[in-house]
Amino acid sequence: MTGPRRGSGSPALQAMLPVLVAELPDVLDEVGELLRDGWSDYAEFLDRHREEVAAAGAVALSRIVELRDGGVELGRSPGPVEPDVVGTLFEEIGRVQWQRGNRLTLLLSAYQTGARAAWRQIARVAVELDVPAAELAVLADGLFGFVDQLSSASARGYVAEQSEAAAGRERARADLADLLLSGRGDPRAVEDTAHRAGWPLPVTAAIVVAEGDHPAALDALTRGSGEGWLPVNRAEGFGLILSDPSAPGRRRRLAEQLAGCSAVVGPTVPLSRLPGSLRMAKVALRLKRSGVVLDDPVFLDEHLDALIVHQDGPLLAALQNQVLQPLAALPPVTRRRLEETLGSWLRHMGDRGAVAEELHVHRQTVRYRLAQLQELLGEAMTDPARRLQLTLALGWRPVPLPDREPAAVPAAPAPPAIDLQALEQRRPS
Repeated sequence: MTGPRRGSGSPALQAMLPVLVAELPDVLDEVGELLRDGWSDYAEFLDRHREEVAAAGAVALSRIVELRDGGVELGRSPGPVEPDVVGTLFEEIGRVQWQRGNRLTLLLSAYQTGARAAWRQIARVAVELDVPAAELAVLADGLFGFVDQLSSASARGYVAEQSEAAAGRERARADLADLLLSGRGDPRAVEDTAHRAGWPLPVTAAIVVAEGDHPAALDALTRGSGEGWLPVNRAEGFGLILSDPSAPGRRRRLAEQLAGCSAVVGPTVPLSRLPGSLRMAKVALRLKRSGVVLDDPVFLDEHLDALIVHQDGPLLAALQNQVLQPLAALPPVTRRRLEETLGSWLRHMGDRGAVAEELHVHRQTVRYRLAQLQELLGEAMTDPARRLQLTLALGWRPVPLPDREPAAVPAAPAPPAIDLQALEQRRPS
């Protein structure tokens, strides 16, 4: 242990130094006993680091005494001890307390308890050595000022560790989201990353994605989801992975929180199926942009049929070109109106009144258009198999809105020759 350095301070105070240093072990014993009841962790820390604390105490006493004449500036250590040794030790104490989950206020209270015990010892020695009252007052001011410095050092360490832990945790959360969405995460790597992220792995989860041009779209959701989410930031959009999405009332809250965000909520799936859910969400975002799906937010499990039909654009286009070929020679506006009417008629199972209401036209207009379609399509209007093809081709197109004229649908090119071998190769194994 490094002893104190004698300086040019008051002779009475200088005479106290060797006595106080010699009695430091007794002071530490008293402090340890005072801490043992209410601050047992700190008492144990004092036991384990007794030599370091004693060295710091010797430096502190020397510093406090030399402050009497301004011989040492507060915050600098005299003698051969490096200037930042005491501050480094007590910063580390603050870091350890954060790591153990202890509150900073408890640590600072323990410091105050130790300071009072030290002051009782100093006062006793001062009385025995007839130290003048004025000198004793300066000593008291120095002691408690030094304790404030130690408290500040521990607070810095505590906050620094807290900030570093939070930054590391956020990095681990982002890494975990990438692992879960990649579909290639080794189970052990996923578990280790989840542990670093402080995110208990749920049995099921759901992905929520929003358009990339809505930077604040999910702020309300993150504020209302506690810690049960992971961040998603990818080229196809940004969003969250939500744990326990099927909890009671969660769907209603999601609908409220995501209203106006142009968001898509994937179905509840096991973690291993999140990559597939993300692919589905990408398709749903495309369908929302094109007006096929109008919900806001879109819950994928309510639109699986639209996803099935639209997940392969070229294949759907080939079907449309084939079954709608009899309409290819019509003027674009006429063709668009007939296709809208046919799609609505198929969706409403031939109910002409419902078609007229959906398209905002008179029933006679519907009758006239259906007659045209019957003439052009012939038995395709009545044959079950061909009507099913027409439904796939038209049944999930956007419905025209009443307050504006929908954009004209361009005439389809002449149907290409269907390469059955190529289509067979596209079929998932």
